[in-house]
Amino acid sequence: MIFRDGGTIVFEISGDPLEGKYRLQTPFAGKPEPLFRDERKLEFGSPEEIEVASKLKSWLTENLTTELRQSLAKLDALKIWKNLPAKLFRAVPYHRIRYVLQKLESRPVKTSGS
Repeated sequence: MIFRDGGTIVFEISGDPLEGKYRLQTPFAGKPEPLFRDERKLEFGSPEEIEVASKLKSWLTENLTTELRQSLAKLDALKIWKNLPAKLFRAVPYHRIRYVLQKLESRPVKTSGS
């Protein structure tokens, strides 16, 4: 789910030790966008963020079909998403999860002592 506050993305992980409700805060509230798990802010580049990124990457790998990949490419090329055809609309949740994954993967990894 994405909110109309400028980009807050909410998703849920279930049936896993990482189970919880997650929220990537809108970029309008400040960058880098923090990730929250059950309303607890995760530390940037923390092992928990890395685990979430790994889980999202696995999920995308398992669930992206050729058709969805093509739809993602078309969504990437659009400047405005208005009145999307059903085929592209179905790809929006995948686009959002991929965005969260890209944000998490772009963060410096936190090492012990830093």
